Amino acid sequence: MPITRIKDLHGRNLALPRGSYVGFPIATDPEIRRFSTNGYAQSARLLKAGRVDAIAGTALSIYYHLSVMKMGRTDIGGILSFASKPVWLHCAKRQLSEKLVVRMRQATNSLRKEGAFRRMLDRYVPVGFR
Repeated sequence: MPITRIKDLHGRNLALPRGSYVGFPIATDPEIRRFSTNGYAQSARLLKAGRVDAIAGTALSIYYHLSVMKMGRTDIGGILSFASKPVWLHCAKRQLSEKLVVRMRQATNSLRKEGAFRRMLDRYVPVGFR
């Protein structure tokens, strides 16, 4: 099923992890039939079983769970990216020294420069989804 805009989900069944996408049209549009799931694994199972027409979630998580279900890029329809967010590392307030926070920031920057995050994506995102 071609999906190029949120409106393409009207009248369709969408698996949506419980509590996610608050305020986004996919969570509020009355024309979309939503099925709350316990997470991406359940959403992927519903998609494979034909119980839903689409699933919502982060690309990496969806690709991983679809590959676990032995599904490839040819088994799914279009991909609609409706939001993009940075990934944050959150630390407990006043639990870490400023020195440690600086070291963690340096470590993540170093990992990014060395391509470690790219290698993780390559490892966990199946070739058919890249």
